[in-house]
Amino acid sequence: MGAESKFNVDIAPAEFLSCPTFGRFSTLVTSEFEGEESRPGLEDNLPAPSVASQHQALSKQWSYHSVSVGNLVFALNTEGKNRPIFWFFQSESEFISLGKALGPNQPLYGMRSLVGIVPMESYEDNYRQIGELVYREIQNLLGQGPYLLGGNCQAAVLALDVARRTTEDKIPPHTLILMEWAFSYGRYDDRTLLLYGKESSTAEWYTGDIQKQFWRDDFPESNVGVIAGTHGEFFMPKNIGALAGYLLDLSASL
Repeated sequence: MGAESKFNVDIAPAEFLSCPTFGRFSTLVTSEFEGEESRPGLEDNLPAPSVASQHQALSKQWSYHSVSVGNLVFALNTEGKNRPIFWFFQSESEFISLGKALGPNQPLYGMRSLVGIVPMESYEDNYRQIGELVYREIQNLLGQGPYLLGGNCQAAVLALDVARRTTEDKIPPHTLILMEWAFSYGRYDDRTLLLYGKESSTAEWYTGDIQKQFWRDDFPESNVGVIAGTHGEFFMPKNIGALAGYLLDLSASL
C-alpha cells in the first residue's frame, strides 16, 4: 500500500481491503500511534477530504431508501399520486419528520445541505459544486409535469442553485420555496415563495424595516408566506403540521 514508507506504519492489506475507504485508512493509520507521542508530519501527509466527499459520506449515513447512484437523493412516499416535492434539509430527522407529516400520498425527495461541512461564510466557494452533483442525480427523477423545489435556511442556498440549473434546462420547478431566507446569492426570475416562521427571529426581515430586505429584489416573482413556529423548530411535532399543510396545499394546486 505504500503506507509503511509514507507514514512509517505497518498495516496489513487485508485490514484495509475489508473496507477500502479514506475513513478506514485514516483509522488504521492513527490507531498505530495510540499511546505514543505524535509522529512529526502525520497530519501534513493526510490529505483533507474534499467538500464533495464529505457531503457524500454524510448523505450516505441517511438510513432511508436512496434513489440515486451517488446516494445523494432519498425518497419517502413514492407511491403517492401528488406531484413530487424536492427538498434540501439540514438533517435526516427533518426529512423523516416532514415525510411523515405530508402523508403517503405526497412523494418527497430529500437531499442534504452543507451544514456541518462548511461555514456559511464559505458557501460561496462550495455550494455550486454540490448543486451540480445533486442536480445530476435528480434529473431523471423530475419526470413530466410540475414539481416543487425548496429548502430551509442554508439548505435553501442549494435549492436556489438547483433551480437555476433546471431553468437552464427548461425544466424549472413550478415554485421555488426558500424557507427562512435572508441571504443574497443573485437573482432568480421565476416563481418563488419566501416562507418564514411567525415566531422566528427572521420575521422582522419580512415585516420590519425595508433596509433589512435588500435581498428581496433578487426575486421579482416572489410571494411571502408565513407559518407557525420559530427558527430551528419547524420540524418538531408542535410545528411540522403547519409546514406540511402549507406544502400540501401548494402541491394540490399543481
